[in-house]
Amino acid sequence: MALGPALEGARVALRPVTAADVGPLYLGWLNDPEINRFLESRHRESSEDSVRAFVDGIAARDGDYLFAIRLAQDGRHIGNVRLGPIRAEHRLAELSLYIGDRAAWGRGYGGETVALVTRFAFEALHLNKTIGRSYAANEASIRAFLRAAWTSASSRSRTRTSGSSRSRVTAAARSAFDGRAVSRASFSITITCAHRMS
Repeated sequence: MALGPALEGARVALRPVTAADVGPLYLGWLNDPEINRFLESRHRESSEDSVRAFVDGIAARDGDYLFAIRLAQDGRHIGNVRLGPIRAEHRLAELSLYIGDRAAWGRGYGGETVALVTRFAFEALHLNKTIGRSYAANEASIRAFLRAAWTSASSRSRTRTSGSSRSRVTAAARSAFDGRAVSRASFSITITCAHRMS
């Protein structure tokens, strides 16, 4: 079972998401077209039962972590971040996040969250690499990775969505972790080009 520890930052605190966190606020984010437009869950309506099953499923698996992003100041839940599933044979995991609380948009909470989870991945879990994906139009997500000291490089690929394709951003953080601080690890973001499919 991989509920994970609490992670503390200067402005955000990360706590494992539990079924008790699933309620009107969380469901509202997942079902709001403006908030979910870059989430893979946007293709279906989220219900309390489906989200509880998702949360319980992650909590039951080793090597999969789902954290609530909360403001350190008042504990307000503003979004979620996931690290996993971990591919142990490669010491690799995917990192994804969203800030659902519109009042928290553009304040740098995503960047602090990415930095906290990246440090956890390298120092506590001893991963060699984390990967994050985002649509190229999701500038806030890209900024969050860049604020966390990830850097960018380019490549091309296409992702088909609703009759057209969208550019995808793949962010990868690598660690040559050998007891040094995570800030000395090398990071990269790969940004893909947009292609329209007919």
